[in-house]
Amino acid sequence: MGGPGPEPPQPEQTTYALHGGRVVGSILREHNIKYVFGIPAAFVWALETGFYEHGIKRIHMRHQQAGAYAADAYARCTRSPGICFGSAGMGVTDSVSGINQAWLARSPVIGLFGMHEWGYSRRGGLQEAYPSRICETMTKWSIDIDDRKMVPLYLRWALRDSMVYPPGPIVLGLTFRALGAIKNEESLIGDIPKEVMASPSPSQGDPAAVERAIDLLLKAERPVIVAGEGVYWADAANELKEFAELLNIPVNMRRIARGAMAEDHPLAIGGAYRADFWAEADLMMIIGLRVGWFERDGRPPAWPSRAKQIVVHESATDGWTPLPTEEFIVGSPKLVLRQMIDCARSYIEGPPQRLAWLEYLDLCRQAYEEGLAADEAEYEERAPIHPWVLSREIADFLDPNATIVLDSFLGSTHLTDKIKAKFYGQVLDSGEAGSFGHGIGMGIGAQLARPGKQVFVLTSDTSMGIGGGDVETALRHNLPIVYLVCNANSLVGGVDCWFKGQADSWEMLPNLRYDKMYEAIGCHGEYVTEPGEIRPALYRAFDSGKTAVVNVVVDSRIVHPWFESLSVRLGVIVHQLDVNKIAEPFRSYLLEGRTAEVEKELERIGIPRSRTRKRVLAYDRATCL
Repeated sequence: MGGPGPEPPQPEQTTYALHGGRVVGSILREHNIKYVFGIPAAFVWALETGFYEHGIKRIHMRHQQAGAYAADAYARCTRSPGICFGSAGMGVTDSVSGINQAWLARSPVIGLFGMHEWGYSRRGGLQEAYPSRICETMTKWSIDIDDRKMVPLYLRWALRDSMVYPPGPIVLGLTFRALGAIKNEESLIGDIPKEVMASPSPSQGDPAAVERAIDLLLKAERPVIVAGEGVYWADAANELKEFAELLNIPVNMRRIARGAMAEDHPLAIGGAYRADFWAEADLMMIIGLRVGWFERDGRPPAWPSRAKQIVVHESATDGWTPLPTEEFIVGSPKLVLRQMIDCARSYIEGPPQRLAWLEYLDLCRQAYEEGLAADEAEYEERAPIHPWVLSREIADFLDPNATIVLDSFLGSTHLTDKIKAKFYGQVLDSGEAGSFGHGIGMGIGAQLARPGKQVFVLTSDTSMGIGGGDVETALRHNLPIVYLVCNANSLVGGVDCWFKGQADSWEMLPNLRYDKMYEAIGCHGEYVTEPGEIRPALYRAFDSGKTAVVNVVVDSRIVHPWFESLSVRLGVIVHQLDVNKIAEPFRSYLLEGRTAEVEKELERIGIPRSRTRKRVLAYDRATCL
């Protein structure tokens, strides 16, 4: 026998100090990113090490969509990019709902998603999907990257561009190769440090247009200001309040701008009586608002028919409406408002009185609030609990600095009118996305953005079914979020009174104990069936210092106010049904609305009202859809 054979060749050293994941982590840290939200899977393990080594806390979600929702809430609360990430294939597709919500809300979310190997495109690659193609209609831009040298360029561009007005989401697809080892750091393209890159400067408006706008406002007898999301992103709350008080102009605040001026301010217009109040307005200044579906495009009869319009918007595209305008001023709401304040001060010695207009605002507000109080009293002791009573108890209980996330189709429409926002960004919702289940993840993002403050999520049985798995995420990360479940045992409540016998039931199992489900994993749980139990349950939930689930049994027979409105009843529902098959009094309810005769019959069989008699919905004033 011969001696031992030759030594086997040693493997060549192929590990390097730098890889694509570390590049991503370094750039995110440089931009003060503290948290990322997602699910760590093999296609993005390089990102995992990059996050960890640069001190960025990864919040491991239970469902990818909740990561996008959490990033959205974090972005909105901090006015900075929110980062979600996920694996190839399902990591992208599961995140689409959250990315789309961020797009419609103009929220600066950045999605970092793994990708299949490009060499396997269209031939059976593992988790094959194309993030840029999937998300191109719901992002400012999206791109798939295979060349690791290009990662710094596109990531730095995304971090900048997501915040350029109007803010919005951007998605980067990253293949294994893009996240692979980097032999030569100098080969990286576009890796320019943030500190040497100037940010785009906001601009003032045209001074001549500002002067003309002030002239119109001073001559108006019944002016109104409508403030939208652009006021929030420009941080223009102080300027808005100063301007409104200077010229004594009532203000309606929309979306995330709610609370830019505290909604208990004498000049604040509540959403519930807005359509009643401003019907006679002669001038509207729309500032920072993208007028869309919820505003019925700003058209009459939902909006004033004879009012002239001034538009102030940072984006000429987002600010456009299909309406005649007297002035369209392109510029930062903060800077344009300051121009307007300075201009107005040079014209006037004191605020215009507008006594009759402001007295009318007081009358509309008082009529609505007194009417609602009377309606609440009517259902004060009833069980199951009416959303009016539930909403009153919630609004009276929460701290002024609480963050409120709305994620219950039935409950949100009642609570939104009871809230009087004290700061902008206090109320978060899904906006035009009309999502279900977003609140679970959004509560996580909000609590991380605002530690030590109350975070309250109004959710529903439907939403818990869609997103409830991530209550465990909140618990695991010791986040004291209170999730209140409006448990109506149904997708859309009382609407089935019209569809009965013509469609399958929308009901779920009755009285599911969501509180017990989550107590089993360590959450604080509360079960509420009587109105008097609501406030003590909320106190115990917040006092527990834990993630809490408050399960409230609400009346499932209530028809949502949208569906009860004229335009939806006659414009959407009637043509879907054989009305002759609908039993009375429900047929008359559908065709005529809640008349005195219908009201009497519905009350006799125990169907509560959903709308205060003093509330006027834009959908009642709008033409049929």
